[in-house]
Amino acid sequence: FYLIINLLYILILINGNVYTIYDMPVLSSSDTVQFYYLEASFPYNVPSNIQQAAGSAFNEYSTTHAGLGIWDTTTDVKFSIEYISNNYTGALFPYTQGGINNFRWLNQASIVVTNPLVENNWVNSRLIVATSGIAYSDFVSYLQDNVNDFTVYQPVTVTYVTDSQVKNETDGSTVLGLVSLQPFNSYTAVDIWVNQLASFGCSTEAFLQVYSSAFYYISSINYQSESSRRLDVMLQLESFSSNGDDLIDILDNTVANIPVVSWADSLIVNPLVYQWYVNLQQCYENSLSTPANSASEYLVSVQRCYGDYAYVYNTPTSVYNVSLANLSDISTPYLGRYIYNLPDGRYHYTTIY
Repeated sequence: FYLIINLLYILILINGNVYTIYDMPVLSSSDTVQFYYLEASFPYNVPSNIQQAAGSAFNEYSTTHAGLGIWDTTTDVKFSIEYISNNYTGALFPYTQGGINNFRWLNQASIVVTNPLVENNWVNSRLIVATSGIAYSDFVSYLQDNVNDFTVYQPVTVTYVTDSQVKNETDGSTVLGLVSLQPFNSYTAVDIWVNQLASFGCSTEAFLQVYSSAFYYISSINYQSESSRRLDVMLQLESFSSNGDDLIDILDNTVANIPVVSWADSLIVNPLVYQWYVNLQQCYENSLSTPANSASEYLVSVQRCYGDYAYVYNTPTSVYNVSLANLSDISTPYLGRYIYNLPDGRYHYTTIY
């Protein structure tokens, strides 16, 4: 997993270069600028063995990564913005190979710009809004002023579900229950960015009914005793507050009910946490040693890596301790698509992976 290290600032893609947000194209205020919602099977820095294990059908049609596409239709300039983990596997696994005294997190993240746009990197796109170069300039300023808010990648969603909830669905989909812990991943970033566009006066109300992907740990405990937190902010832009209060509340990841395991400083990790991640990483690597016929087959093979609990990143010196459920039809890890479309605040999930 660690043979392929971060190539973020030196990677040259076919027909596209990777830049930081401080090198974004300068567009005229009078230009017409279109923003697109982009999805890809993987970010461009996924290790080849993981991409191959997913299978050709997954790489061609499925989506686990989101970004924004920007097209200046006046000058025909096209490029993309995405939020990625600098080390793809480091988003889930800390560094453990150097022994317990060298334990460290590898989940640092960055906002990157690919210019010109590499269309083959993306599976699908959808227009969000057509606006002016003024709104684009405001968006660039926002990204540069708030770059420190996008530095850590946390891909795991913790959600509570029961066998009865799964079995009561008759349309082939699944309704999962309360979300206890949100991720902070590429979809999270795009949610925030689209809401920022709305705050700049862009008319985004028509951008609805959007599916998103998530990597789930299925919990046996309902840690979120009240209503579930919204995962997909984009689906309710009409409730967005111009002063940002609603957005801050929606994206608050503090969940007091999930137990936390912590240690004194970053150099003295909890031994149980260290060994759990050692075992998890080794199990994933063993699963990759035999190519799977599909992504679903691979996910089934790594489900054996989990027992009745899991750790999830919280801070550099603490992790959430999540109790896991093993249900008849759904287990950890679960990769699925969701859309917020139920009146009681739950999420409608379609099992496609």
